[in-house]
Amino acid sequence: MNCTQTALKLKVAMPKSTCSQHFRILREAGLIVSERRGVDLSSRVRASELEARFPGLLLSILESYAKETARRTRRARAAARPSRR
Repeated sequence: MNCTQTALKLKVAMPKSTCSQHFRILREAGLIVSERRGVDLSSRVRASELEARFPGLLLSILESYAKETARRTRRARAAARPSRR
């Protein structure tokens, strides 16, 4: 995915320049690999390489993200409910 697609999928409001900066850092760290497709720079996580080097790390990150997202959703719903007092 490119920066814009990733931000939309994650439902994160972020300027394209900020997203591009994050992707540059991830690319330089070797966590993602990027390929130019026309004017877009599409990226993918180097999952197999990361899993071989750090078994279970990506799964742990994804599980933590899912738990945090669910917790935030529950809090937002609770805050949106009218008070029963």
